Amino acid sequence: MCPAAGNSPTASCPRKPTNLASGKVPLTIIRRPVEGPAKVCDNKRSTTFPAEAGGKFAQEYQYGSKEWREMYGHGRNSVESFNAYLKDGGTHALEDGSRRRLRGSAAQYFLATMTVVAANLDKIIDFAAQKTEDGDDYEAGIEAPRAKQRKPRRSSALQRVTHQRGRARRNPVRT
Repeated sequence: MCPAAGNSPTASCPRKPTNLASGKVPLTIIRRPVEGPAKVCDNKRSTTFPAEAGGKFAQEYQYGSKEWREMYGHGRNSVESFNAYLKDGGTHALEDGSRRRLRGSAAQYFLATMTVVAANLDKIIDFAAQKTEDGDDYEAGIEAPRAKQRKPRRSSALQRVTHQRGRARRNPVRT
């Protein structure tokens, strides 16, 4: 239905009489309406749009279907994993408000942004180090798939110095 028609219009259009009796202010002013007869303006009840009209933003798979879960599950898991990494007290502790002791929402947004940037840089550095290590293994003739391993509870002094540089004072590594 035309947004300028009906009992509660949400737009004001020169092709439609203004309905001031409703007492609502129109949200949108249509300054250049469609020329000539237009189906959206002349239809009294509803308008049908073909599927191609919104094709740019349409989903390829039906929401909730098996194909949809297979397609979108990995991306969602990646996002949730990164959010957990950000909030973890052992890494960046974004969830802990006592780590951001500044007043004002702008300062809080800035510190949260810098925390996300630091976490992204840590992930990039870890990725580059792993690729270098994998390259050394490949050159040595080792091609077995690498299983994800948990980090050991104990760390050496070299690991604490090289990997935990700037964070050692704020959040010491347990040994």
